[in-house]
Amino acid sequence: MYMDPKEWKGKSVESELIVDPATIQNNRDFTNKTGPAVEKGDQLNLYEHWLYPAESSPVGDELSEAINQGYSISWRSGRIDYRKPLTIGESYKRIVQVQKADAIEGDSSVYLVSFGIKIRTEYSLICEEEQDILLTKEPEKHEDLRRINFDGDWKLNVKPEELSKISKFKSNLLGYPVLDSISPAGERGEPNIPLQGSPSVTLLMNSFTEHFESRKADRLTYTIHGTTDDENLTISGKDTDAFVTSLRLINSKRQVVVGLDVRWSYDW
Repeated sequence: MYMDPKEWKGKSVESELIVDPATIQNNRDFTNKTGPAVEKGDQLNLYEHWLYPAESSPVGDELSEAINQGYSISWRSGRIDYRKPLTIGESYKRIVQVQKADAIEGDSSVYLVSFGIKIRTEYSLICEEEQDILLTKEPEKHEDLRRINFDGDWKLNVKPEELSKISKFKSNLLGYPVLDSISPAGERGEPNIPLQGSPSVTLLMNSFTEHFESRKADRLTYTIHGTTDDENLTISGKDTDAFVTSLRLINSKRQVVVGLDVRWSYDW
């Protein structure tokens, strides 16, 4: 059957998202996040809503068909807008919709697909997100790894044990494996914690929350430039203007692998 992702536009699915304390506790125990035990009413960390898979959607069969035809799915870019904090123990509605699906430069062998995601209660919008993925049989041809002059104010070396744990997240979209810059779609073995987002972006999110405890993020935008098997990775960061912090994951060739910009306000 011919695959035409342009026909996916407008398809959507709604599901219930219950922020289960046990799921959050298990994730924090695995990543060795210190702190008190998780309790109802606590706020989620920046990426923890990605720990909940969406229900099967009308585009699910099409994604399966694409994979069967030899296409791979790769994270490309995205944004997250937090209107209100997500709270452990609360129940939300999660709506996922295909906003666009376009062939790049008219080439039907590669598509850029954008998913819009809303997390809301009955009365208000809590979080709004966009995830852009690349569908192609040759993802390496569309990487944008290059030396970029990013003169950070500070740098941190990524510890091997931290990289190992992040790489064990099973990156997926609607239950289908997605290639990430540092975690090739669940090839690292157990425990393979399902994550509806990019493991490499969570690495930068964790760095932000751990080093800027008084800063409350309200918008994140990220771009994934390509894949790497380099184990000598560095996080470089700087404040680019008022209340925006830029973080870059850089390999030993001084190439930027992932970029994350965080807009924030003080949370005293």
